[in-house]
Amino acid sequence: MGSTLFRGGTVIDGTGAAQAAQTSVMVDGDRIAAVGPEAELAARATPETAVVDLAGRTILPGLIDLHVHSSLPSEMPV
Repeated sequence: MGSTLFRGGTVIDGTGAAQAAQTSVMVDGDRIAAVGPEAELAARATPETAVVDLAGRTILPGLIDLHVHSSLPSEMPV
């Protein structure tokens, strides 16, 4: 897997911090490698890096499977 740069969006990181406009997210393979200012992360991109323009969009990096229904007894509340 290569790297992907999601550039220039508004990042909401889920920590309660203020949203950050003109921010980019660099993903290497299936892992978030960096989150930071658009220009800083663009400088890290290589010619092989896929680029997704997020201008006018919002990204919430790292949120996965936030809603599940378990049928395993070990995962049920007691």
